[in-house]
Amino acid sequence: MDTLYLTYLGIFLSFILCVSPFPNMIRRAKDNEMHYVPIHFLWVNHSTRMTWLCYGILKEIVPFITNCVMTGLASILMLILYYFFTRSFAKFIALYVLFLTGLFGLSFWILPVDWVGNLAATLGTLTYISTARNLRTALVTLNLKLIDLPITCVALCNSLAWASYGLVIMDFPLIIGCSIGVIVSITLLVSYAWIRCSRLKKNND
Repeated sequence: MDTLYLTYLGIFLSFILCVSPFPNMIRRAKDNEMHYVPIHFLWVNHSTRMTWLCYGILKEIVPFITNCVMTGLASILMLILYYFFTRSFAKFIALYVLFLTGLFGLSFWILPVDWVGNLAATLGTLTYISTARNLRTALVTLNLKLIDLPITCVALCNSLAWASYGLVIMDFPLIIGCSIGVIVSITLLVSYAWIRCSRLKKNND
């Protein structure tokens, strides 16, 4: 399989995944509904990107470094916008300094390289799980707003692309983290389809 094709596809999908909350964030800001914006997803997603960046630098995987730089910038922009709209930018600066200090300290001076990869894979898993935190409520209330369909679709494609890339280069942290992302994304899509069908059936009755 062509790794160059997978690299470009993965970079593109990762970037789209990171900026996908933007339209929803703007809409929520206008409606004064910022509490609906998944801040947990924004933080965990950015943490994942930065940890993978550290891993890519340590392993000298140039395509992955390029991907993580682009997605890291996109994901931090989403965080900046969130804290700007919620008028708590000073809080964000303090949190971010602590975050970067801790992450770089762990990645470059404390943890072995493979552990950095495992940490990134774990955070990646949490990123996908965080998108499903409202799944139970969505299934009970049949509220489609609790499942972000664009993010879920892009997350699935992104996970498939990087899992395939991981298989080609035999990088197990990457394979495991992205495979879990595929499973979670498919679960969300199936749930979305079930809720939609249930709503249509309920309306017809």
